[in-house]
Amino acid sequence: MANDATHSPAQTQAGDSLAAGVRNGLLLWVLFAAIVVLARGVRWDETLEYAQVLAGQVAYPENHPLPRYAQSAFSVQTLSAAALLKLGGSATLLCGLRNVLFVLATALPVFLLTTLLTRRPLWGHAAALFMLQGILLEFDGSYPAAVWPMLYSNGHIGGAWALLALCAIMADRPRTA
Repeated sequence: MANDATHSPAQTQAGDSLAAGVRNGLLLWVLFAAIVVLARGVRWDETLEYAQVLAGQVAYPENHPLPRYAQSAFSVQTLSAAALLKLGGSATLLCGLRNVLFVLATALPVFLLTTLLTRRPLWGHAAALFMLQGILLEFDGSYPAAVWPMLYSNGHIGGAWALLALCAIMADRPRTA
């Protein structure tokens, strides 16, 4: 029941409007990420090397540190990338997908957090644009924020997942987190 005693018609309409703004914003940023990667070109991504090792596509000397690290460090990102390569995916496809994820990891959490805090999708878009411009890079901390194209994506994408979980909790959707 949408209009019960806890929600007035105005609150329900405002909530529906915010939800539509978030949905449209998510679609916009997904399209933007794909278009910007296609327009600027696919860039090499660090996960490719580890995935190639796990997929058995490259050979290293027996005690080389890269395969030892790739085989002993658990990473869902690396394992899923290796699975893509084993299924016949190309290096360009893998790096392209990672590039799109990098752009999304830069824009989506900022868009969602700002929209949830201000209740205005326009402010969320503005914050995402500022993030993509790299304005905050001068204020980096011990694990700096990054803007694509940058080859080190694992930490950036992982940090974005944590922020997206925070967005889900703030949006009163803890099961999504």
